Amino acid sequence: LLEEIQSDYAYFQFVATYVPVGAEAEAGPVTRVVTRRLRTAPSLEAYVGAVDPVAAAVVSAKLAVLHHQRAVTRGAREGHAAAKQAAGVGGQLLEVARALGPAEPGPRQLRSLPHLLAPLAERMFQLARGAMLGDILGHTDERRTLHARFLSAALRPADRMLMPALMVWRGGDDFEPLPPMDLALQSRDLLVLDHGTDIFIWVGMELSMDPPRAAEGQAAAAALSQRLSRGRFPQPVVRAFREGTSMARYMVARLAPLHKDPAQEQEARFPPVALLGREARAALQAKFLPTDEPSFSEWMYRIPLLPTAPDTFTLFMDKAI
Repeated sequence: LLEEIQSDYAYFQFVATYVPVGAEAEAGPVTRVVTRRLRTAPSLEAYVGAVDPVAAAVVSAKLAVLHHQRAVTRGAREGHAAAKQAAGVGGQLLEVARALGPAEPGPRQLRSLPHLLAPLAERMFQLARGAMLGDILGHTDERRTLHARFLSAALRPADRMLMPALMVWRGGDDFEPLPPMDLALQSRDLLVLDHGTDIFIWVGMELSMDPPRAAEGQAAAAALSQRLSRGRFPQPVVRAFREGTSMARYMVARLAPLHKDPAQEQEARFPPVALLGREARAALQAKFLPTDEPSFSEWMYRIPLLPTAPDTFTLFMDKAI
């Protein structure tokens, strides 16, 4: 829009043309016109406050997946990397920041997203690096199947396919939600990661050395997986494995690489790590191999955008477990 709308409502018209099937096909194409009235916002702040960041993320992610599919169809020779670039995930976020966020002072004039849109940035990061557009799924057929399920999914299941939910076992039937980051991979714990089409049960090495307690945790995790799978079609695949095994890579690859960030930022984005002693924290940090994969903050700077505030990362947690 080139100018402000002065009225309380804006009107949009959508035109759809289709060819009917069966006996009605002889009549030729059919055109339908739909008019919708939407209330306008009195200010930019009110507009941002009215946005559902999760719904916006799912719609944006589906658009990016469609762009990826079209890029693959147009130039399959260039491969997945070129199609991923065509999906334009970072570009979508940058457009939102230019429209709704202020430019921060400094020589680079980095844009920032409004605080309320932090879940949008977090989900777009997972879209770019996760199974949807990342390199976790190596075969084209696997990626196409995932895309088809994602594009046809309703809001909540689509969001779970986009943003995994991580839970740690605290004994009995109790599970506590955690941000889905690699610093959660502590050997004393049992973790459950729900990523929509797959549910992963990870048993830490230290816990596995206590067979009775490990068996109790695995039974609780199996029961939780059944509850999470209820009502889903198709049913998610449940995989259980121990830390250090080859199967563990499927879960580790889905956790954001927070270990690459400075200690202060680690504690802000994943508060439980601050409770570890110096030796335990060093041992946890030593688990991770050096890679070129960016952390969330590094990814945001490359767009370029200022990362959302660390305290907003608690929105990674799914309180509805």
